Amino acid sequence: MSPERVPPGDAPNGPGTRPRVFVIDSLTGNDYSYCLCRGLQAVGADVALVTVAGRAAPFPIDFEVLDWAPAKGGSGSGARKLGSYLRYLVRLLVHVRRSSRTAPTIAHVQFLRRSSVETFYLALVRLAGARVVLTAHNVVPHEAARAEHVLAALRYRFAHQVIAHSAFVRAQLLESFPLPASKVSVVPHGNFDHYRSPTDPTRAVARGELGLEPGDAVVLFFGYIREYKGLELLLEAFPAAVEQLPSLRLVIAGQPHSNDLRARYRAQIAAGGVADRIIVHDHYIDSSQVATYFGAADLAVLPYANIYHSGVVHLANSFATPVLATDVGDFPETIEDGITGFVIEAQSRPALVDGLVRAFADPQELERIGRRALDRGVERHSWTEIARQTLAVYQA
Repeated sequence: MSPERVPPGDAPNGPGTRPRVFVIDSLTGNDYSYCLCRGLQAVGADVALVTVAGRAAPFPIDFEVLDWAPAKGGSGSGARKLGSYLRYLVRLLVHVRRSSRTAPTIAHVQFLRRSSVETFYLALVRLAGARVVLTAHNVVPHEAARAEHVLAALRYRFAHQVIAHSAFVRAQLLESFPLPASKVSVVPHGNFDHYRSPTDPTRAVARGELGLEPGDAVVLFFGYIREYKGLELLLEAFPAAVEQLPSLRLVIAGQPHSNDLRARYRAQIAAGGVADRIIVHDHYIDSSQVATYFGAADLAVLPYANIYHSGVVHLANSFATPVLATDVGDFPETIEDGITGFVIEAQSRPALVDGLVRAFADPQELERIGRRALDRGVERHSWTEIARQTLAVYQA
């Protein structure tokens, strides 16, 4: 689904001008970065995505991709990798400087490879003439050491503007760091409708691929698995939920953060007495398989112990899959309980059991909730709208 294109003359710097925007993602080339660039290009910005080598675009693109950052975990000696990394930093700095001489230039930072280096590098980018904007996908990284808090404070200080995905995240930023309120703006996370296509498998086909039956009540736990995401609690609650909902099935899809975590969850599943009701795909899920998992699911569950914001909500909504989430982070802000999903008490086994039973009490209403979530995502989280709001931040 293509965003509407706005004539360049309507760009925010006035007729005939287009800001030059370098969107920086030197970590993995996250889909968020690609989606934002496509939206910005559509509404009148001149966009270049600065990202890692070897990352295939998730959809056809009409903006420039500068794959200068060395691929994570690539081959070669340590010295060679360091040389490639330093060349990337110098190359970007030179291009920012050249661009700033002829056009308003934005360096919009999404994800960094080496925060200990690139935090201070942002000061150089600013001195080179760019307006530095930083999206705080997390206020500080999850499970971060004290040093990362210090580095985050410096990054926010070097930035001209900081973007938060919700009012909750904005409040956390202002509470945790000495930032003026005028420096932090809320721009919602966009949807992930690029994962959908006319060739997506039907519900029956998706379930067949995963070994599920048509009459199963399917719960999906999806994404990179870290301890704070509450899979342990879900595995504790699931047997009790099965007692009340014998058709309940759980699909776990995602790579654990460590082998120790993988072993712990597998042992818990084996000891829980309902292993035959659980399908475990504890490995990296390729983007080509996302539609299969969400197409098969009736409900996505996010039993997190803590979070700032999760893109899984938007991914689920893009497939009209309702979400059951705990009342942490901005979940109560992004999920309307009983309307576009369900919000329950965090770290409570009884609340999670009750939430699962409540969600499946009326299958037709559950489906309607998913459709409302999809409609809200189209209305409020299109990348055209996100890009317009982002351009306004560039001008702040």
